[in-house]
Amino acid sequence: MIQLEKNRIYFYLFISILVNALNIIWELEEEGIEAAIREFLYLFPSTFLFILLIYHFRFRISQSRFYKKLVDKAGFNSNVFWLLIIVAKTILISLFFNVLSVIFFNDDIDEPFFDSLFGVILVGIFILVILVYSIEALIDSESEKQSIKIRLNQYEKEKSIAKYLAIKKQLNPHFLFNCFNSLLSLISTDKKKAEDFLQELSNIYRYILYQSEETVVSLEKELMLVNSYMSLQKIRHGESLIVEKRIEKDKLKMLLPPMSLELLIENAIKHNK
Repeated sequence: MIQLEKNRIYFYLFISILVNALNIIWELEEEGIEAAIREFLYLFPSTFLFILLIYHFRFRISQSRFYKKLVDKAGFNSNVFWLLIIVAKTILISLFFNVLSVIFFNDDIDEPFFDSLFGVILVGIFILVILVYSIEALIDSESEKQSIKIRLNQYEKEKSIAKYLAIKKQLNPHFLFNCFNSLLSLISTDKKKAEDFLQELSNIYRYILYQSEETVVSLEKELMLVNSYMSLQKIRHGESLIVEKRIEKDKLKMLLPPMSLELLIENAIKHNK
């Protein structure tokens, strides 16, 4: 059984009360207080149940495979679809109620079927149907906004965690200690290499500072970091480390997460005998 949220029930109770209030005003002028109360006792629950049926019918259609195929896959305009449903539902329900009114309340068989009563029924049902559909469209819109907001909050949370992990990795003390030890030994043995080493280390952390906020970067930018990183590693490992690059130029504009290529190369060096 479909569980309606409280706000929907309040909306539909309000509509039912409004409809019956208008009917009571009309009955007080035409029939009197007793007739107004008597009609209210059966009209109010009938109106409320009728509105719930309209909602239930709309809910079933919106969840059906036919609707999803027609609107989501085939690209049919959803507003046009619901307008056609509203018109069709209004006409069918109006015909049904008019038949009931003719059978139970109309003794004059010569009176035309499509009379002024049918017009009143048609307008009343159309107002009720379009009111329910408008409220449902508003609730669906708010629900979708809430869902988007929740997903955005989740994305921000995941982004914060990823950023924290990235910063944690970027400031890896083991990597820094190795670099400083290498730099210290180079200063006393080869000042030119020491300057180059310091320049490449500076390039790496400059890249980290400016690119870590980006979701994706181009392969061309990522290779700039890799070049600096590999320069440091070649100074440390000497001729033991051989690097080959075979990258097509049209691939340089492709996107990837920052630091991802460096991570792959770092692992390749770490686990390569």
